[in-house]
Amino acid sequence: MKFKIYYTKSGNQFFFISNLAEWHFSCREKYNEEWIKRTGALTVKEKKVLKIFKKILKKYDFREKDGKRLYLGIPFITSPDKKIWATVKKWVNKEEFKKIKQVFEIFNKRFNKIWLNSKKEMGITKKLLSCNLNKKREIKNILKYFSILYQKEVDNKLLIKIYLFHHPINNPFLFSGGANLNKDELTFECSKIIFNTSSEEKAIRLILHELIHCYFEESRFRKLLKNYLDKIDSKKFTNTAVFKETKSIKIIINEMIVDSMMPNGYLAEKYFHFKVKKKFKNIKEIENKKNKLLADYRKLATYHLYPVLKKYLSKRKPLDENYIKKTVKIFFKYQ
Repeated sequence: MKFKIYYTKSGNQFFFISNLAEWHFSCREKYNEEWIKRTGALTVKEKKVLKIFKKILKKYDFREKDGKRLYLGIPFITSPDKKIWATVKKWVNKEEFKKIKQVFEIFNKRFNKIWLNSKKEMGITKKLLSCNLNKKREIKNILKYFSILYQKEVDNKLLIKIYLFHHPINNPFLFSGGANLNKDELTFECSKIIFNTSSEEKAIRLILHELIHCYFEESRFRKLLKNYLDKIDSKKFTNTAVFKETKSIKIIINEMIVDSMMPNGYLAEKYFHFKVKKKFKNIKEIENKKNKLLADYRKLATYHLYPVLKKYLSKRKPLDENYIKKTVKIFFKYQ
């Protein structure tokens, strides 16, 4: 398995505008605050077209139809800049295409205020990640463990494409990722990475987390998770703050499971300079917190599933219904 890093102006402009549209719970409010601080308050015209764009984004969402992912970000993020509009034109209807084109034209001047700096920092990040992801011995060992857990062979010839987004928060430890593109593709949000530090390690750990979503989960585990969750009374979830945040039981439990491995779980401690107990010394505070959100449940799973995952890996045991059951038990214990 090899990794290749990409970034485009159009992909980053899509990320910029779609985040400002606040169309999904994963949009980052802090990014918008910082971008507006740097580029000026939104105009009436900009606010109007953002509402229009939000409706279009919600229509396509992160769903699939006939085996094809419909997410509107795919043509913007994965296509070369010169081919963007020809690709988008095939993705949406004529009226939507006209509206989307208008949104980009209106926000073009604002985006250009931040693009040069973004481009420079992503160039540095690209070199750093390309080297580390393809040369670090630890990566191969971790992939072998993922293969055992998810019962999916590692394809040594496969190319995983990582598309960079630049965010405006000046923090070398603030990263986010996504696996909403085509198969074997993922996104990574960062400002800058400091070479040979815990900043660099955290970036790699987060990419490995997203790699689980885009490559290892696939049909076997997804079916296993669905079958187990179908047996649970959904009302026990739907009245919680985290369900109101995510609108999905599957997202909650799946993120808890993946987080128990990476970026902050047992495997992060085994192969990187990450000490779970030290990092989560405030676990009691999280356990007692009211109206917990997804970030809280991910931390709880990371901490409490540590010995469970360690045992599974020592026995070379794949993820099963029992692992899902233990994860759900953690959710209900601290909800």
